[in-house]
Amino acid sequence: MKRMVWGMMLVLLPTAVLAESSFEWTETTSKECRSYFQQAYIDQARTLPPKGMGREYCGCVRDALITNPAAADVPRMCSLAVNSRFQTASQPVNTPDL
Repeated sequence: MKRMVWGMMLVLLPTAVLAESSFEWTETTSKECRSYFQQAYIDQARTLPPKGMGREYCGCVRDALITNPAAADVPRMCSLAVNSRFQTASQPVNTPDL
């Protein structure tokens, strides 16, 4: 039984690694990233992000993942880098008080 489990892992592991390494960043990926970024920013800051901030963040993530697809700290690193570049006043968002 152990041999069968190990055999299945050896068959599936290269497929999982190959799937990760064949990931491509597309225009759809960029749109989804910017949409997610904007919603996360609004949820946390209760303001709209400065113009271009989402594009900068997603570009940073894309470039970092191209350089090192296995990097786990990419979102945090890009958030810190982009936040330091966009030290400007944001536009308030009209949201109902919950």
